[in-house]
Amino acid sequence: MTFDEVIKPLLAREGGYVNHPDDRGGATNFGITQAVFTEWLARQGKTWRDVKTLTEDEASRMYFTQYWLPAHCQEVPPGLRELHFDAAVNHGVARAVRMLQEAAGVAPDGIVGPKTKAAMTVISPELLKARYVSIRYRFYGRIIKRDRSQLSFITGWLSRMEEFVS
Repeated sequence: MTFDEVIKPLLAREGGYVNHPDDRGGATNFGITQAVFTEWLARQGKTWRDVKTLTEDEASRMYFTQYWLPAHCQEVPPGLRELHFDAAVNHGVARAVRMLQEAAGVAPDGIVGPKTKAAMTVISPELLKARYVSIRYRFYGRIIKRDRSQLSFITGWLSRMEEFVS
């Protein structure tokens, strides 16, 4: 799978503008927080704008440069790319890479280097995906255990994961 194949489903999962009172990240649009949008605008030499004004094209460009590339999604087995990209967006790039490494059976260091790449080639893609999905489910459970206020998001998180269980 390519970025162009996974970005539309990701944007659909993320949805449009939301300002949920329990979301610690604050207001989001296409899943992008005001803080991330503000940083991105500054790097582009642009002035501050409300995240409500974020366009789908801008969100796509941000997801490519800030999540797809840094998470090395193109180097992950094709059947796992969308799951890994989704994890990078939902959990952060570094955590997603550590989840991938744990699923592949290597010591998590947050770097997609030679050991991680080699480990992904010796495990079946189906087993790698099943382990990755399991790790993500457990992570959601730890979030809820640590902070019950996040329980309001569990239905959405579980629905999100349904797309990757097949």
